[in-house]
This record gives sequence, C-alpha cells and structure tokens, in this order.
Amino acid sequence: MIGIVVELPFLTRPVCLPVAARLWRPKTGPTKVELAASMVRLLAVCLDRRLHVVADATCHGKALRHLPEAITVTTRLPANAVLFTGPTSA
Repeated sequence: MIGIVVELPFLTRPVCLPVAARLWRPKTGPTKVELAASMVRLLAVCLDRRLHVVADATCHGKALRHLPEAITVTTRLPANAVLFTGPTSA
C-alpha cells in the first residue's frame, strides 16, 4: 500500500491517506519490492513532483535502485547489512 502524508486543518498532527495498493502473489508474479517500485513510479508521474519514500525494512532491494532522481527512498537497514567507509587519506 502507498499513501500520502497530509496536514488536515482540523487535526493537530499529519495523517497518511492511502492512494494505491497492489496484490502480491507469492511465486507467481513480481516481488513485493518490484510492486512497490512500480507504485512509486506511477505516483511520481501522477504528481510530477519530488517524492520522499519511507518504507519498512522488507521494502529494500534492487528494484528501488533505478527510480528517477526526483525520488528518494529511506528504509531501515536489514539485520545482515554491512557498511563500509571509503579509503581514508593520511
């Protein structure tokens, strides 16, 4: 499911309104990440603006690497993630 965070005048906090959903079928179709990437691309075309995507740790993968530059994605790192730093100059 994908939603848009909005501020409503009668509430003191922002809320997320659902705008799209896709059915995931295990072993017979695209992966969850591929479905998420396609929904984000569709939303980007419809809104024609910069998007900031925040997703669960299950929603990270190669399908999100090839999104347009106007889309940023933030997810929690998986438990087995390994972070490296570049070489340091002395």
